[in-house]
Amino acid sequence: MKGRLRELDGLRAIAVLMVVAWHYVPAGDGSIAGGGILYTLCRPGRSGVDLFFVLSGFLITSILLEQRGAQNYYRVFYIRRALRILPVYGLMVLALILGRAFAWDPDLFGGAFPIWTYPLFLQNFAMAQLNTYGPSFMTATWSLAIEEQFYLVFPFVVAAVPTRVLPKLLIALLVLMPILRALSYWHSGFYLPVYVLTPYRADTLAIGALIAWAFSHPQVKASLIENAHNVRWLLAGLLAAAPLLWGTSGASFSAHMGYWGHAYLTLLYGGVLLAVLTHLNSPWLWPLRSRVAFGVGTISYALYLFHLPVLEFLEGRGLARPVLPVVAFAISIALSALSYVVIERPCLRFGRGVRYAPSSNQNETAASGVAS
Repeated sequence: MKGRLRELDGLRAIAVLMVVAWHYVPAGDGSIAGGGILYTLCRPGRSGVDLFFVLSGFLITSILLEQRGAQNYYRVFYIRRALRILPVYGLMVLALILGRAFAWDPDLFGGAFPIWTYPLFLQNFAMAQLNTYGPSFMTATWSLAIEEQFYLVFPFVVAAVPTRVLPKLLIALLVLMPILRALSYWHSGFYLPVYVLTPYRADTLAIGALIAWAFSHPQVKASLIENAHNVRWLLAGLLAAAPLLWGTSGASFSAHMGYWGHAYLTLLYGGVLLAVLTHLNSPWLWPLRSRVAFGVGTISYALYLFHLPVLEFLEGRGLARPVLPVVAFAISIALSALSYVVIERPCLRFGRGVRYAPSSNQNETAASGVAS
């Protein structure tokens, strides 16, 4: 699995476009608050975040498994993650602080919410406690908090847990987390906590990690590829169950999500990732390898963070409803591309210069090979 897989860039592009469509398309006919045909059609887009989590679990675990013996395992991992996440996010936090201090647009920066949670990536806990997403400028960052909490803990798990035990731990998470979600929703009746808190989303990350473990073992990987037809049937069966979830609405939909919906999405997007990995270079996957998909996937991080603030800023500025999402999307793409060129790409290049050092055992093995 070494090297960049263009198909995964395509999946990342699909994930972010699903989320953007969920927020943008209903705004075009005024149904953003619920109801309307566009709202109903675009509602599956909210699950693009679940696909992001599955991809993150896979990619991060692949890196950790490959580098777990490195002498500077923790230092390089955290430096690279910080360079990837913090520059753009830090600018947004700074803008939020300034917006609150100078009483800028209250629709973007207002609301009673503890601002100190954002620099610490603890806003998802405040959201769950207060039952609100907080300032709309930072609404989407609940998922970023989950990602950061995952990055903080999981390198230690991979380093400490024997490779043969790791899949058992991940399978346990796949079994236990849906139960925990259902019990929490049954006890409180509130859906937001099970949506934004890391423990309740751990299974979505775990299935990506489990697939990474499988593909790090040549025999398991070969078996999965050999039985790719079974993966296709599994994915088809999971897709057939989609109407059971997306056919519900209102409080009924929240209940479905709280009790079984996220478990279903975990399996669904785990199946999607597995199907893609077992069919790499397939002609059927050419859209995922296209330049457009690569471009959108490349700027997906900034696009995810920027698209809602841009839409919120433009609303109430006199734009006609059908025009609003089009203009917002164009501006979001432009800002995200600028962010990538000016901020993200230089930081990523610097991060690639911080390299993992092989372990002493690896050095001894290499030296022995040269000597022989």
